Amino acid sequence: SSVFIISLIILFLFVTGGIINILLYKNFRPLYSAIEVLNGLSIGITNKEVTGKASGEVGQIAKAVEAFRKSIISANTDTLTGLPNRRNILSKIEKAFDEYKLDNSNKFSIIISDIDNFKNFNDTYGHNAGDDVLKTVSNSAKSVIGEKDIFARYGGEEFLVFVDNSDKEAAYLVSEKIRKAIATTKIQLDGEDKKITVTLGIANIEESEHISSLLELADKRLYEGKKRGKNTSVKE
Repeated sequence: SSVFIISLIILFLFVTGGIINILLYKNFRPLYSAIEVLNGLSIGITNKEVTGKASGEVGQIAKAVEAFRKSIISANTDTLTGLPNRRNILSKIEKAFDEYKLDNSNKFSIIISDIDNFKNFNDTYGHNAGDDVLKTVSNSAKSVIGEKDIFARYGGEEFLVFVDNSDKEAAYLVSEKIRKAIATTKIQLDGEDKKITVTLGIANIEESEHISSLLELADKRLYEGKKRGKNTSVKE
């Protein structure tokens, strides 16, 4: 992996730069920090920055590791909303699915949500207004989800939620918290307060043997919610 390769580079710089030269540095913090950051990246922790300043080999290592950390964040983050992107959350779901298959210990659920009548926002107020709607939905949802849950941009006006350690009933409660938080948040467009609503479809890992069919089930329930009149959560 990339983390393993960079770790080898650090080891190489230790050797080629000379251990004696490295020991002459008065401040080892950037080097230690870089190693801690790499250890964190290997288990998916990306919010720990490389700290401290140094010159020479240590400075080069610190800068390379920090640049690598930022590149990982960029590759896994939606630019507009700052949320985890599709690639990011699907990777997390795949990992959770693999863990579930081992011992069935951590049951989880997913929720697919779609902004109701999103095309009307774009057509009536322009694409900048559509972007503002996406950011408003993102901020409202983030304010109510659990620490271990993930709210991500799935694509277009769709969002995907990973609800950790949950059955379908628990996921339904999370879905309703998200729906209500968004429905009670107004956005001002052309000087008027406008309401945003979302429709959500819920599925639990116990209902499927594959990630693809789990996503399909949640998506099917989402569109069932659209048929029922939108602004609702569907679990059956």
